[in-house]
Amino acid sequence: ENSSSSFTLTPGTGDTDNALFTIEGDELQLADPLDYETGDEYSIRVKGTDSGGLSIEKILTVYASDINEAPFPPVLSNNSIPENGKKIAVVGKFTTSDPERDRVSLTMAEDDDTLDNESFYLKGTTLYSNTVFDHDTQPELLIRVIAADPDGLTTSQDFEILITNVNEPPTALT
Repeated sequence: ENSSSSFTLTPGTGDTDNALFTIEGDELQLADPLDYETGDEYSIRVKGTDSGGLSIEKILTVYASDINEAPFPPVLSNNSIPENGKKIAVVGKFTTSDPERDRVSLTMAEDDDTLDNESFYLKGTTLYSNTVFDHDTQPELLIRVIAADPDGLTTSQDFEILITNVNEPPTALT
Protein backbone atom coordinates (compact mmCIF):
# COMPACT_ATOMS: atom_id res chain seq x y z
CA GLU A 1 0.00 0.00 0.00
CA ASN A 2 1.32 3.44 -0.94
CA SER A 3 1.21 5.88 1.96
CA SER A 4 1.65 9.59 1.62
CA SER A 5 2.01 12.27 4.23
CA SER A 6 1.03 15.90 4.21
CA PHE A 7 2.64 18.72 6.12
CA THR A 8 1.23 22.02 7.33
CA LEU A 9 2.37 24.87 9.50
CA THR A 10 0.16 24.78 12.56
CA PRO A 11 -0.57 27.12 15.45
CA GLY A 12 0.59 26.31 18.95
CA THR A 13 3.65 26.46 21.15
CA GLY A 14 6.74 27.18 19.02
CA ASP A 15 4.88 28.76 16.08
CA THR A 16 6.61 32.13 16.59
CA ASP A 17 7.88 32.40 13.00
CA ASN A 18 5.29 30.36 11.08
CA ALA A 19 4.26 33.45 9.07
CA LEU A 20 7.76 33.65 7.55
CA PHE A 21 7.42 30.23 5.88
CA THR A 22 5.12 28.19 3.66
CA ILE A 23 4.97 24.49 2.90
CA GLU A 24 4.61 23.37 -0.72
CA GLY A 25 4.13 19.60 -0.86
CA ASP A 26 6.89 18.30 1.38
CA GLU A 27 9.16 21.37 1.03
CA LEU A 28 9.52 24.14 3.58
CA GLN A 29 9.87 27.44 1.72
CA LEU A 30 10.38 31.08 2.67
CA ALA A 31 7.43 33.43 2.32
CA ASP A 32 9.96 36.32 2.04
CA PRO A 33 13.77 36.41 2.20
CA LEU A 34 15.23 36.28 5.70
CA ASP A 35 17.66 38.90 6.95
CA TYR A 36 20.45 37.31 8.98
CA GLU A 37 21.19 40.66 10.63
CA THR A 38 17.62 40.70 12.02
CA GLY A 39 17.81 37.15 13.35
CA ASP A 40 19.57 33.87 12.66
CA GLU A 41 17.23 31.41 14.41
CA TYR A 42 13.52 30.87 13.68
CA SER A 43 10.96 28.66 15.41
CA ILE A 44 8.13 26.95 13.51
CA ARG A 45 5.52 24.33 14.40
CA VAL A 46 4.80 21.71 11.73
CA LYS A 47 2.03 19.13 11.63
CA GLY A 48 2.56 15.94 9.65
CA THR A 49 -0.46 13.82 8.77
CA ASP A 50 -0.25 10.37 7.16
CA SER A 51 -2.74 8.92 4.67
CA GLY A 52 -4.60 7.20 7.50
CA GLY A 53 -5.24 10.50 9.26
CA LEU A 54 -2.74 10.01 12.07
CA SER A 55 -0.75 13.16 12.83
CA ILE A 56 2.11 14.46 14.87
CA GLU A 57 3.19 18.03 15.60
CA LYS A 58 6.81 19.09 16.08
CA ILE A 59 8.55 22.36 16.90
CA LEU A 60 11.45 22.89 14.50
CA THR A 61 14.26 25.44 14.56
CA VAL A 62 15.35 26.89 11.23
CA TYR A 63 18.80 28.52 11.11
CA ALA A 64 19.66 31.30 8.68
CA SER A 65 23.21 31.64 7.40
CA ASP A 66 24.87 34.96 6.71
CA ILE A 67 25.87 36.12 3.25
CA ASN A 68 28.04 39.12 2.55
CA GLU A 69 25.98 42.07 1.39
CA ALA A 70 27.07 45.34 -0.20
CA PRO A 71 27.36 48.44 2.01
CA PHE A 72 24.37 50.69 2.51
CA PRO A 73 24.33 53.78 0.24
CA PRO A 74 26.30 56.70 1.70
CA VAL A 75 24.49 59.74 3.10
CA LEU A 76 25.88 63.29 2.75
CA SER A 77 25.46 65.70 5.68
CA ASN A 78 25.26 68.82 3.46
CA ASN A 79 24.69 69.15 -0.28
CA SER A 80 25.17 72.86 -0.89
CA ILE A 81 28.08 75.26 -1.15
CA PRO A 82 28.02 79.04 -1.76
CA GLU A 83 29.28 80.45 -5.02
CA ASN A 84 32.47 82.55 -5.16
CA GLY A 85 33.90 80.86 -2.08
CA LYS A 86 37.33 79.38 -1.47
CA LYS A 87 38.59 76.95 -4.10
CA ILE A 88 39.06 74.27 -1.45
CA ALA A 89 36.20 74.20 1.03
CA VAL A 90 34.35 71.52 2.96
CA VAL A 91 31.01 70.64 1.38
CA GLY A 92 29.93 67.93 3.83
CA LYS A 93 30.70 64.59 5.44
CA PHE A 94 29.55 61.16 4.32
CA THR A 95 28.29 58.46 6.63
CA THR A 96 27.76 54.87 5.59
CA SER A 97 27.68 51.42 7.09
CA ASP A 98 27.66 47.78 6.12
CA PRO A 99 25.13 45.07 7.08
CA GLU A 100 27.99 42.88 8.39
CA ARG A 101 29.63 45.87 10.11
CA ASP A 102 32.62 45.63 7.75
CA ARG A 103 34.80 48.69 7.26
CA VAL A 104 33.51 50.76 4.32
CA SER A 105 35.72 52.84 2.06
CA LEU A 106 34.44 55.68 -0.12
CA THR A 107 35.68 56.78 -3.53
CA MET A 108 34.49 59.15 -6.22
CA ALA A 109 33.22 57.39 -9.35
CA GLU A 110 35.01 57.76 -12.67
CA ASP A 111 33.89 60.92 -14.42
CA ASP A 112 31.59 60.62 -17.38
CA ASP A 113 29.51 63.11 -19.39
CA THR A 114 26.79 63.20 -16.72
CA LEU A 115 28.98 63.70 -13.64
CA ASP A 116 30.83 66.69 -12.20
CA ASN A 117 33.17 64.67 -9.95
CA GLU A 118 36.23 66.60 -11.16
CA SER A 119 34.95 69.63 -9.23
CA PHE A 120 35.24 67.77 -5.91
CA TYR A 121 37.48 65.37 -4.03
CA LEU A 122 37.18 63.04 -1.07
CA LYS A 123 39.55 62.84 1.86
CA GLY A 124 38.37 60.07 4.17
CA THR A 125 34.64 60.74 4.53
CA THR A 126 34.83 64.51 3.89
CA LEU A 127 33.78 65.99 0.54
CA TYR A 128 35.77 69.07 -0.53
CA SER A 129 35.30 71.48 -3.41
CA ASN A 130 38.08 71.58 -5.96
CA THR A 131 37.13 74.82 -7.71
CA VAL A 132 35.33 78.14 -7.22
CA PHE A 133 31.69 77.85 -8.26
CA ASP A 134 29.37 80.31 -10.00
CA HIS A 135 25.65 79.84 -9.39
CA ASP A 136 24.76 81.79 -12.55
CA THR A 137 26.65 79.41 -14.87
CA GLN A 138 26.05 76.16 -12.98
CA PRO A 139 23.50 76.17 -10.13
CA GLU A 140 23.80 72.44 -9.45
CA LEU A 141 26.29 69.66 -10.02
CA LEU A 142 25.99 65.89 -9.94
CA ILE A 143 28.50 63.59 -8.26
CA ARG A 144 28.60 59.83 -7.69
CA VAL A 145 30.22 58.23 -4.67
CA ILE A 146 30.99 54.51 -4.32
CA ALA A 147 30.93 52.67 -0.98
CA ALA A 148 32.95 49.41 -0.95
CA ASP A 149 33.42 46.69 1.65
CA PRO A 150 36.70 44.72 2.02
CA ASP A 151 35.37 41.95 -0.26
CA GLY A 152 34.79 44.41 -3.12
CA LEU A 153 31.00 44.61 -2.91
CA THR A 154 29.91 48.14 -3.80
CA THR A 155 26.96 50.49 -3.72
CA SER A 156 26.99 53.77 -5.60
CA GLN A 157 24.91 56.82 -4.83
CA ASP A 158 24.37 60.03 -6.81
CA PHE A 159 24.26 63.39 -5.05
CA GLU A 160 23.08 66.73 -6.37
CA ILE A 161 25.32 69.50 -5.05
CA LEU A 162 23.57 72.89 -5.06
CA ILE A 163 25.57 76.05 -5.65
CA THR A 164 23.86 78.74 -3.59
CA ASN A 165 23.55 82.23 -4.95
CA VAL A 166 25.39 84.96 -3.07
CA ASN A 167 24.29 88.58 -3.33
CA GLU A 168 27.00 90.22 -5.44
CA PRO A 169 27.64 93.97 -5.65
CA PRO A 170 26.55 95.59 -8.91
CA THR A 171 29.21 96.07 -11.56
CA ALA A 172 30.13 99.58 -12.64
CA LEU A 173 28.54 100.90 -15.81
CA THR A 174 30.93 101.97 -18.55
